[in-house]
Amino acid sequence: MRSELPCHPQMVGKTIILKGRTYMVSECLCDGVFSSVYLIEDEETRGTYAMKLEKQQGCERPVLKLDISVLQLMAGCRGFTALIDKGRTRHFKFLVMQRVGPSLADLQRRMPDKRFGPSTVYQIAAQTLERIHCLHTRGWLNRDIKASNFAVGIGRDCRQIYMIDFGLSRRFRKSGGVYVGQRGRGPCVGTWPFCPLASNAGLDQMPIHDIEGWFYFIVFIYKGCLPWFKHAPLPRNTFCRDYKLFVRHVGRSQLLDGLPREWRCIFEAITHRNYFELPDYAMYFDLLMQSAERKKINMQAPLDWEKYNNLRQLVGLPPSLDSRCPTLSSSVRTSMPPTQSAATTLQFTSTAQRSVTATPAAVEIEVLSSPFPLPMPEPVLLHGDVPDPLKVSPISN
Repeated sequence: MRSELPCHPQMVGKTIILKGRTYMVSECLCDGVFSSVYLIEDEETRGTYAMKLEKQQGCERPVLKLDISVLQLMAGCRGFTALIDKGRTRHFKFLVMQRVGPSLADLQRRMPDKRFGPSTVYQIAAQTLERIHCLHTRGWLNRDIKASNFAVGIGRDCRQIYMIDFGLSRRFRKSGGVYVGQRGRGPCVGTWPFCPLASNAGLDQMPIHDIEGWFYFIVFIYKGCLPWFKHAPLPRNTFCRDYKLFVRHVGRSQLLDGLPREWRCIFEAITHRNYFELPDYAMYFDLLMQSAERKKINMQAPLDWEKYNNLRQLVGLPPSLDSRCPTLSSSVRTSMPPTQSAATTLQFTSTAQRSVTATPAAVEIEVLSSPFPLPMPEPVLLHGDVPDPLKVSPISN
Protein backbone atom coordinates (compact mmCIF):
# COMPACT_ATOMS: atom_id res chain seq x y z
CA MET A 1 0.00 0.00 0.00
CA ARG A 2 1.33 3.43 -0.99
CA SER A 3 0.31 6.67 0.66
CA GLU A 4 1.41 10.28 0.89
CA LEU A 5 1.72 10.15 4.68
CA PRO A 6 -0.74 8.65 7.14
CA CYS A 7 -2.27 10.80 9.84
CA HIS A 8 -0.76 8.70 12.60
CA PRO A 9 2.95 7.98 13.05
CA GLN A 10 2.54 4.18 13.20
CA MET A 11 4.13 3.79 9.80
CA VAL A 12 6.67 0.96 10.04
CA GLY A 13 6.40 -1.31 7.01
CA LYS A 14 4.57 1.25 4.89
CA THR A 15 5.74 2.69 1.59
CA ILE A 16 5.51 6.46 1.33
CA ILE A 17 6.05 8.98 -1.45
CA LEU A 18 7.74 12.27 -0.67
CA LYS A 19 8.26 14.74 -3.52
CA GLY A 20 8.06 11.96 -6.06
CA ARG A 21 10.61 9.71 -4.31
CA THR A 22 9.47 6.40 -2.86
CA TYR A 23 10.70 5.27 0.55
CA MET A 24 10.09 2.18 2.66
CA VAL A 25 9.72 2.93 6.40
CA SER A 26 11.69 0.18 8.10
CA GLU A 27 11.88 1.20 11.75
CA CYS A 28 10.79 3.78 14.32
CA LEU A 29 14.00 5.10 15.87
CA CYS A 30 12.40 7.55 18.27
CA ASP A 31 8.78 8.45 19.06
CA GLY A 32 8.83 11.64 21.10
CA VAL A 33 6.25 14.07 22.43
CA PHE A 34 6.79 16.64 19.68
CA SER A 35 8.08 14.54 16.77
CA SER A 36 8.98 11.04 15.60
CA VAL A 37 12.09 9.77 13.80
CA TYR A 38 12.03 6.84 11.37
CA LEU A 39 14.61 4.85 9.46
CA ILE A 40 13.69 4.89 5.77
CA GLU A 41 15.15 3.31 2.62
CA ASP A 42 15.06 4.87 -0.83
CA GLU A 43 13.56 2.18 -3.08
CA GLU A 44 15.52 3.44 -6.09
CA THR A 45 19.01 3.99 -4.66
CA ARG A 46 18.66 1.65 -1.64
CA GLY A 47 20.20 4.38 0.49
CA THR A 48 19.07 4.63 4.10
CA TYR A 49 18.19 7.88 5.85
CA ALA A 50 16.51 9.22 8.96
CA MET A 51 13.15 10.94 8.55
CA LYS A 52 11.82 13.26 11.24
CA LEU A 53 8.09 14.01 11.28
CA GLU A 54 6.08 16.68 13.05
CA LYS A 55 2.30 16.98 12.96
CA GLN A 56 0.82 19.93 11.09
CA GLN A 57 -1.99 20.22 13.63
CA GLY A 58 -2.00 19.58 17.36
CA CYS A 59 1.77 19.74 17.88
CA GLU A 60 2.35 21.26 21.33
CA ARG A 61 5.68 22.82 20.34
CA PRO A 62 6.56 22.99 16.63
CA VAL A 63 10.37 22.76 16.42
CA LEU A 64 11.11 21.05 13.10
CA LYS A 65 11.71 24.45 11.48
CA LEU A 66 14.61 24.96 13.91
CA ASP A 67 16.21 21.65 12.90
CA ILE A 68 15.88 22.62 9.24
CA SER A 69 17.26 26.14 9.76
CA VAL A 70 20.31 24.93 11.68
CA LEU A 71 21.12 22.00 9.36
CA GLN A 72 20.86 24.26 6.31
CA LEU A 73 23.22 26.73 7.96
CA MET A 74 25.69 24.02 9.06
CA ALA A 75 25.82 22.27 5.67
CA GLY A 76 29.34 20.97 5.04
CA CYS A 77 30.45 21.32 8.68
CA ARG A 78 31.95 18.26 10.30
CA GLY A 79 29.76 16.61 12.90
CA PHE A 80 26.42 17.90 11.59
CA THR A 81 24.13 15.61 9.62
CA ALA A 82 23.52 16.35 5.95
CA LEU A 83 20.04 17.65 5.09
CA ILE A 84 18.68 15.47 2.27
CA ASP A 85 15.13 16.77 1.82
CA LYS A 86 12.38 18.72 3.57
CA GLY A 87 8.75 19.60 2.98
CA ARG A 88 5.20 19.19 4.20
CA THR A 89 2.08 17.16 3.45
CA ARG A 90 -1.52 17.60 4.53
CA HIS A 91 -0.77 15.98 7.88
CA PHE A 92 2.98 16.33 8.57
CA LYS A 93 6.06 18.44 8.11
CA PHE A 94 9.06 16.24 7.39
CA LEU A 95 12.83 16.33 7.29
CA VAL A 96 15.01 13.68 5.62
CA MET A 97 18.60 13.69 6.81
CA GLN A 98 21.76 11.65 6.96
CA ARG A 99 21.41 8.55 9.11
CA VAL A 100 23.56 8.28 12.22
CA GLY A 101 23.97 5.70 14.95
CA PRO A 102 22.92 5.59 18.62
CA SER A 103 23.24 8.57 20.92
CA LEU A 104 26.00 8.86 23.49
CA ALA A 105 23.34 8.46 26.18
CA ASP A 106 22.25 5.10 24.71
CA LEU A 107 25.85 3.90 24.65
CA GLN A 108 26.60 5.21 28.14
CA ARG A 109 23.65 3.32 29.63
CA ARG A 110 25.13 0.08 28.30
CA MET A 111 28.59 0.66 29.76
CA PRO A 112 29.78 -0.88 33.03
CA ASP A 113 29.00 1.59 35.85
CA LYS A 114 27.18 3.65 33.18
CA ARG A 115 30.26 5.69 32.33
CA PHE A 116 32.86 5.75 29.58
CA GLY A 117 36.57 5.06 29.92
CA PRO A 118 39.03 7.99 30.16
CA SER A 119 40.26 7.89 26.55
CA THR A 120 36.70 7.82 25.22
CA VAL A 121 35.68 10.72 27.47
CA TYR A 122 38.59 12.88 26.32
CA GLN A 123 37.86 12.17 22.67
CA ILE A 124 34.16 12.94 23.19
CA ALA A 125 35.05 16.16 25.01
CA ALA A 126 37.33 17.34 22.18
CA GLN A 127 34.85 16.59 19.41
CA THR A 128 31.78 18.00 21.17
CA LEU A 129 33.60 21.20 22.12
CA GLU A 130 34.46 21.69 18.46
CA ARG A 131 30.81 21.11 17.45
CA ILE A 132 29.62 23.74 19.93
CA HIS A 133 32.21 26.23 18.71
CA CYS A 134 31.21 25.64 15.09
CA LEU A 135 27.54 26.23 15.92
CA HIS A 136 28.42 29.44 17.79
CA THR A 137 30.44 30.80 14.88
CA ARG A 138 27.25 30.66 12.81
CA GLY A 139 25.38 32.69 15.43
CA TRP A 140 23.32 29.94 17.08
CA LEU A 141 23.07 28.49 20.58
CA ASN A 142 22.19 24.86 21.24
CA ARG A 143 20.71 25.39 24.74
CA ASP A 144 20.37 21.64 25.42
CA ILE A 145 23.86 20.17 25.61
CA LYS A 146 23.66 16.59 26.90
CA ALA A 147 24.64 13.05 25.91
CA SER A 148 21.34 12.25 24.22
CA ASN A 149 21.81 15.16 21.80
CA PHE A 150 25.04 13.75 20.37
CA ALA A 151 25.16 10.59 18.25
CA VAL A 152 27.93 8.54 16.68
CA GLY A 153 28.29 7.65 13.03
CA ILE A 154 27.53 4.29 11.47
CA GLY A 155 30.07 1.61 10.57
CA ARG A 156 33.60 2.88 10.08
CA ASP A 157 32.26 6.40 10.61
CA CYS A 158 31.49 5.50 14.25
CA ARG A 159 34.44 7.56 15.51
CA GLN A 160 32.68 10.68 14.31
CA ILE A 161 30.35 12.37 16.81
CA TYR A 162 27.37 14.35 15.49
CA MET A 163 25.38 17.08 17.17
CA ILE A 164 21.70 16.27 16.71
CA ASP A 165 18.32 17.76 17.71
CA PHE A 166 18.13 21.54 17.54
CA GLY A 167 14.60 21.89 18.87
CA LEU A 168 15.69 24.27 21.65
CA SER A 169 18.26 26.21 19.61
CA ARG A 170 18.09 29.99 19.36
CA ARG A 171 19.87 32.58 17.26
CA PHE A 172 21.99 34.90 19.41
CA ARG A 173 23.77 36.83 16.67
CA LYS A 174 22.44 38.20 13.41
CA SER A 175 24.31 37.97 10.12
CA GLY A 176 25.76 41.47 10.53
CA GLY A 177 27.41 40.57 13.84
CA VAL A 178 24.80 42.36 15.96
CA TYR A 179 23.77 40.32 18.96
CA VAL A 180 20.08 39.67 19.51
CA GLY A 181 18.71 41.73 22.37
CA GLN A 182 18.58 39.77 25.62
CA ARG A 183 15.44 39.64 27.70
CA GLY A 184 15.62 40.57 31.36
CA ARG A 185 14.04 37.23 32.20
CA GLY A 186 13.82 34.11 30.10
CA PRO A 187 12.36 30.62 30.23
CA CYS A 188 14.18 27.70 31.83
CA VAL A 189 15.39 26.04 28.64
CA GLY A 190 17.19 22.70 28.50
CA THR A 191 17.36 19.58 30.63
CA TRP A 192 17.60 20.68 34.26
CA PRO A 193 20.60 18.60 35.42
CA PHE A 194 22.74 19.73 32.46
CA CYS A 195 21.48 23.22 31.64
CA PRO A 196 23.53 26.20 32.90
CA LEU A 197 22.76 28.04 36.10
CA ALA A 198 21.49 31.00 34.08
CA SER A 199 18.72 28.86 32.62
CA ASN A 200 17.86 27.32 35.99
CA ALA A 201 17.60 30.87 37.35
CA GLY A 202 15.33 32.08 34.55
CA LEU A 203 17.83 34.12 32.51
CA ASP A 204 18.44 34.14 28.77
CA GLN A 205 21.46 32.18 27.62
CA MET A 206 24.61 33.20 25.75
CA PRO A 207 27.49 31.11 24.26
CA ILE A 208 29.28 30.67 27.59
CA HIS A 209 26.20 28.86 28.91
CA ASP A 210 26.45 26.15 26.24
CA ILE A 211 30.02 25.63 27.46
CA GLU A 212 28.84 25.36 31.05
CA GLY A 213 26.33 22.70 29.99
CA TRP A 214 29.12 20.96 28.05
CA PHE A 215 31.23 20.78 31.23
CA TYR A 216 28.38 19.18 33.24
CA PHE A 217 27.78 16.69 30.42
CA ILE A 218 31.49 15.71 30.26
CA VAL A 219 31.68 15.27 34.04
CA PHE A 220 28.56 13.09 33.86
CA ILE A 221 30.00 10.70 31.27
CA TYR A 222 33.36 10.63 33.13
CA LYS A 223 32.02 9.98 36.64
CA GLY A 224 28.68 8.42 35.74
CA CYS A 225 26.84 11.00 37.83
CA LEU A 226 26.65 14.62 38.95
CA PRO A 227 26.27 15.70 42.60
CA TRP A 228 22.66 16.62 41.84
CA PHE A 229 21.82 13.83 39.39
CA LYS A 230 22.57 10.17 38.77
CA HIS A 231 20.31 8.65 36.11
CA ALA A 232 16.76 8.74 37.44
CA PRO A 233 14.45 10.24 38.47
CA LEU A 234 14.88 13.72 37.00
CA PRO A 235 15.38 16.21 39.87
CA ARG A 236 13.39 19.42 40.24
CA ASN A 237 14.68 22.61 38.65
CA THR A 238 15.02 24.40 41.99
CA PHE A 239 17.13 21.54 43.39
CA CYS A 240 19.51 21.67 40.40
CA ARG A 241 19.70 25.47 40.54
CA ASP A 242 20.54 25.58 44.25
CA TYR A 243 23.12 22.79 43.92
CA LYS A 244 24.86 24.56 41.02
CA LEU A 245 25.10 27.69 43.18
CA PHE A 246 26.45 25.56 46.02
CA VAL A 247 29.25 23.94 43.94
CA ARG A 248 30.42 27.37 42.81
CA HIS A 249 31.27 28.26 46.39
CA VAL A 250 31.59 26.12 49.52
CA GLY A 251 30.50 22.91 47.79
CA ARG A 252 33.04 23.10 44.96
CA SER A 253 34.71 19.84 45.99
CA GLN A 254 31.50 17.86 45.47
CA LEU A 255 31.68 18.54 41.75
CA LEU A 256 35.45 18.75 41.20
CA ASP A 257 36.85 15.99 43.44
CA GLY A 258 38.20 13.15 41.33
CA LEU A 259 38.57 15.29 38.20
CA PRO A 260 41.93 16.08 36.58
CA ARG A 261 43.32 19.40 37.78
CA GLU A 262 43.12 20.90 34.27
CA TRP A 263 39.35 20.31 34.31
CA ARG A 264 39.15 22.42 37.47
CA CYS A 265 40.85 25.24 35.59
CA ILE A 266 38.25 24.89 32.83
CA PHE A 267 35.42 25.12 35.36
CA GLU A 268 37.00 28.20 36.97
CA ALA A 269 37.36 29.87 33.58
CA ILE A 270 33.74 29.11 32.64
CA THR A 271 32.14 30.28 35.87
CA HIS A 272 34.16 33.52 35.98
CA ARG A 273 33.36 34.49 32.39
CA ASN A 274 31.17 37.55 32.06
CA TYR A 275 27.66 37.07 30.76
CA PHE A 276 28.32 38.58 27.32
CA GLU A 277 31.97 37.58 27.07
CA LEU A 278 32.74 34.99 24.41
CA PRO A 279 34.08 31.60 25.58
CA ASP A 280 37.81 30.97 25.19
CA TYR A 281 37.38 27.76 23.20
CA ALA A 282 41.08 27.41 22.38
CA MET A 283 42.05 27.64 26.05
CA TYR A 284 39.53 24.96 27.05
CA PHE A 285 40.81 22.71 24.26
CA ASP A 286 44.46 23.29 25.19
CA LEU A 287 43.77 22.50 28.84
CA LEU A 288 42.00 19.33 27.74
CA MET A 289 45.01 18.31 25.64
CA GLN A 290 47.44 19.16 28.45
CA SER A 291 45.44 16.93 30.76
CA ALA A 292 45.42 14.11 28.20
CA GLU A 293 49.19 14.38 27.74
CA ARG A 294 49.88 14.46 31.48
CA LYS A 295 47.65 11.45 32.11
CA LYS A 296 49.05 9.65 29.04
CA ILE A 297 45.65 9.43 27.37
CA ASN A 298 45.84 8.05 23.83
CA MET A 299 43.57 10.27 21.74
CA GLN A 300 43.65 7.76 18.88
CA ALA A 301 42.72 4.72 21.02
CA PRO A 302 39.61 2.70 20.11
CA LEU A 303 36.45 4.21 21.54
CA ASP A 304 34.43 2.15 24.00
CA TRP A 305 31.82 1.26 21.36
CA GLU A 306 34.64 -0.17 19.22
CA LYS A 307 35.84 -2.43 22.05
CA TYR A 308 32.75 -4.42 23.06
CA ASN A 309 31.07 -6.69 20.53
CA ASN A 310 27.56 -5.79 21.68
CA LEU A 311 28.27 -2.09 21.22
CA ARG A 312 30.06 -2.74 17.93
CA GLN A 313 26.85 -4.28 16.66
CA LEU A 314 24.89 -1.25 17.87
CA VAL A 315 27.05 1.17 15.85
CA GLY A 316 27.05 -1.03 12.74
CA LEU A 317 30.46 -2.69 13.11
CA PRO A 318 30.96 -6.43 12.56
CA PRO A 319 31.87 -8.53 15.60
CA SER A 320 35.57 -8.53 16.35
CA LEU A 321 37.45 -11.83 16.47
CA ASP A 322 39.97 -10.26 18.83
CA SER A 323 39.69 -11.87 22.25
CA ARG A 324 40.28 -8.45 23.77
CA CYS A 325 36.85 -7.36 22.45
CA PRO A 326 34.53 -9.00 25.01
CA THR A 327 30.76 -8.99 25.01
CA LEU A 328 29.12 -6.97 27.78
CA SER A 329 27.05 -9.08 30.13
CA SER A 330 23.98 -6.87 29.75
CA SER A 331 21.90 -7.54 26.67
CA VAL A 332 22.15 -4.99 23.90
CA ARG A 333 19.51 -4.78 21.20
CA THR A 334 20.68 -3.31 17.96
CA SER A 335 18.28 -0.84 16.40
CA MET A 336 19.96 -0.75 13.00
CA PRO A 337 21.74 -3.31 10.83
CA PRO A 338 25.48 -3.22 10.10
CA THR A 339 26.48 -0.97 7.27
CA GLN A 340 29.68 0.14 5.61
CA SER A 341 30.76 3.73 5.15
CA ALA A 342 33.90 5.58 4.23
CA ALA A 343 36.81 5.54 6.67
CA THR A 344 37.19 8.39 9.13
CA THR A 345 40.47 9.89 10.29
CA LEU A 346 40.51 12.31 13.20
CA GLN A 347 43.51 13.88 14.87
CA PHE A 348 43.02 16.01 17.95
CA THR A 349 46.01 18.28 18.36
CA SER A 350 45.80 22.03 18.46
CA THR A 351 48.12 22.62 15.48
CA ALA A 352 48.14 19.48 13.35
CA GLN A 353 46.25 19.19 10.07
CA ARG A 354 42.96 17.36 10.51
CA SER A 355 40.86 15.72 7.86
CA VAL A 356 37.77 13.56 7.74
CA THR A 357 36.06 11.59 5.00
CA ALA A 358 32.40 11.52 5.98
CA THR A 359 29.62 9.11 5.14
CA PRO A 360 28.36 9.13 1.55
CA ALA A 361 25.45 11.39 2.55
CA ALA A 362 27.81 14.03 3.89
CA VAL A 363 30.54 16.17 2.38
CA GLU A 364 34.29 15.57 2.47
CA ILE A 365 35.75 18.26 4.71
CA GLU A 366 39.27 19.33 5.50
CA VAL A 367 40.10 21.61 8.42
CA LEU A 368 43.62 22.96 8.74
CA SER A 369 45.63 24.21 11.73
CA SER A 370 43.67 25.02 14.89
CA PRO A 371 40.41 23.20 15.68
CA PHE A 372 38.92 26.67 16.22
CA PRO A 373 39.92 28.56 13.07
CA LEU A 374 36.79 30.68 12.67
CA PRO A 375 36.87 34.04 14.48
CA MET A 376 33.77 35.29 16.24
CA PRO A 377 32.93 39.01 16.37
CA GLU A 378 32.71 40.65 19.73
CA PRO A 379 29.17 41.39 20.94
CA VAL A 380 27.34 44.48 19.75
CA LEU A 381 24.68 44.84 22.42
CA LEU A 382 21.20 46.19 21.86
CA HIS A 383 20.12 46.42 25.49
CA GLY A 384 21.60 46.77 28.92
CA ASP A 385 23.53 44.02 30.61
CA VAL A 386 21.69 41.06 32.08
CA PRO A 387 22.71 40.20 35.67
CA ASP A 388 25.53 37.70 36.08
CA PRO A 389 24.06 34.30 37.10
CA LEU A 390 26.55 34.10 39.97
CA LYS A 391 24.81 37.07 41.60
CA VAL A 392 21.23 35.91 41.10
CA SER A 393 19.31 35.18 44.26
CA PRO A 394 17.38 31.89 44.36
CA ILE A 395 13.85 32.22 43.00
CA SER A 396 10.85 29.99 43.32
CA ASN A 397 9.52 27.82 40.51
